[in-house]
Amino acid sequence: MAHDTHGAAVDHAHHAGGEHPELPPVQDEAADTPMWLPVTGLVLLALLTLFVLWRAAQPAPEAPVEAAVADAPAEVEAAPAE
Repeated sequence: MAHDTHGAAVDHAHHAGGEHPELPPVQDEAADTPMWLPVTGLVLLALLTLFVLWRAAQPAPEAPVEAAVADAPAEVEAAPAE
């Protein structure tokens, strides 16, 4: 035989504490969100996503200019003098 938990819970609450106090009315003090706010968030998310994808698609940068300049005198010295 199945036990009726719903009916038992209701009966138990009724016998345990009597009636519950009435809850105060809920007042929604928050104003409606302006439409530009979520749109701005979505636009920023889209721009950030496009930027990350664009950076990932770029080829790897070549050696820094300082390294090329530092190697140049060594190449000149290694060349035979005429």
